[in-house]
Amino acid sequence: MKRAIAAVMLCIMGLFSVCYAEELLPYALERRIYFVNDECFIVKDDGTVFLNRAAKEDFPEVVEWTDIQAVSVDTNTVLGLRRDGTVVATGSENHFGEMDVDGWTDVVQVETDLWSSYGLTKDGNLIHTEEIFYEDKDQETFARYEWSNLKEIAADSGYLFALTDDGHVISTYDDDFSVLEDVVHIYAEHMDAYFLHGDGSYSLYSIYGGGFLCRNRDRQPLYPDRVRYPAQISIFRERWGSHSVYLDSYGGLHADEYSSYRQLDAENIIAVCGGIYVDADGGLHSIVDMDAEEPLPVFDLSRYQRQGEKWENQTGASQN
Repeated sequence: MKRAIAAVMLCIMGLFSVCYAEELLPYALERRIYFVNDECFIVKDDGTVFLNRAAKEDFPEVVEWTDIQAVSVDTNTVLGLRRDGTVVATGSENHFGEMDVDGWTDVVQVETDLWSSYGLTKDGNLIHTEEIFYEDKDQETFARYEWSNLKEIAADSGYLFALTDDGHVISTYDDDFSVLEDVVHIYAEHMDAYFLHGDGSYSLYSIYGGGFLCRNRDRQPLYPDRVRYPAQISIFRERWGSHSVYLDSYGGLHADEYSSYRQLDAENIIAVCGGIYVDADGGLHSIVDMDAEEPLPVFDLSRYQRQGEKWENQTGASQN
């Protein structure tokens, strides 16, 4: 079974260069699950959204949403990406126009962060709400790039990161990301940005620390007990702090000693998204107690899998 999980993971990484992120596991599931602190949102297979009690109290309108394929959540805003490529929004305030997404079409990914909302269109272009920056230097950094031919976007702490078709990264953060090459996935959360590379290595950039803590060319993990070549990285913001969780290509999870994931005895995991992990059968599990009125949903994973009995890994060798 572990070989089968590993083969799926290798296929995911190898196919990423020709497909959008939302089509592939485990990155697609990142767009369907949001669980930080007390609030949990999960896009179900039928297009409705699962919410626990805390999320329902703050964003009751989301319960009525239908035909949703992905969500993005910030402190005051929830964006829902509909299956037809339009976007719906709700929230407690709209001071900077972060909910002004009416008229957006052909969208394949959404991100909301602080006072801004972003969309990635199917032709690889960036769209955004009117007010997205608060300092002149951010405006200048944004103007350097065309923000087209993009595969994926990620937003956190007031900054935007985008993955281009050729595997490079551009950002509104005033730093040089040209050192990154062959990037296949970006993930940003709680002042950290992770960049996964085609060979399975990763780079870590700390917005709070103001620079790279490790780069792909180092081929080394930040900490010795963490996975050197992860299939996915997620960050879980718990009450007592934020902790990175690493999913390896065999379906195992790795976390530091202070994380709730550290004590988890589970295998055959195919995705981890904050406080939720997904097993090979599509079952969803919460790492902490969650106050909800209904059980966690189950995903139909067949929509994300390729046809055929063999997968080809990055070295060209096939696995059953």
